[in-house]
Amino acid sequence: MSLAIGISSDKHVSKWVEYKNDDGVTLAKFKIRGVNYKPYKVALDRSRTNLNQNLEIKQIEQDAKTSTEMLITCCAYHLIEDWSGLKSTVLDENGEIVLDEKDEPILVDLPFSQENALNVLLNGDIGVIIWDFIDTNAKKIQYEHDIEKAQILGKLRKPTTGSKTENMQKQQRKSKTQSTKP
Repeated sequence: MSLAIGISSDKHVSKWVEYKNDDGVTLAKFKIRGVNYKPYKVALDRSRTNLNQNLEIKQIEQDAKTSTEMLITCCAYHLIEDWSGLKSTVLDENGEIVLDEKDEPILVDLPFSQENALNVLLNGDIGVIIWDFIDTNAKKIQYEHDIEKAQILGKLRKPTTGSKTENMQKQQRKSKTQSTKP
């Protein structure tokens, strides 16, 4: 008997996912990586370590990050690979939103960058909603990839309780004790 193990060098999986409104209209598209993307996993580990090491609560710096902000940062830098359809308002030199002749904000395409992703998720009016969308889909993408990989490798089987193995071991012990009796 042997155990066959498939070794894969491609652990990176990503997929374009549409962000839709309640009416089913696509508002934007995000290229999202699966949660097993190694830099993302390392970033999560480091953020947890950072939180555990900085347990002093008497004096907290103004720029300290909450655990949610750290999760959002990990997502922005490592789970979002690209996007399309995101717009940003144009601001004047005073930071005021520039309006067109109809008194509506002027919108321009927001190019993808990790810094823009972080800004959208942390400071956007629906940043937390987008973060939840990215996080949920990253888990789903990874799960679907893992199931497909398991099916291809033929390893998708029902889990066993071990009782069959235990029964076989008991029978073997019983047969050994019976064979050694005079």
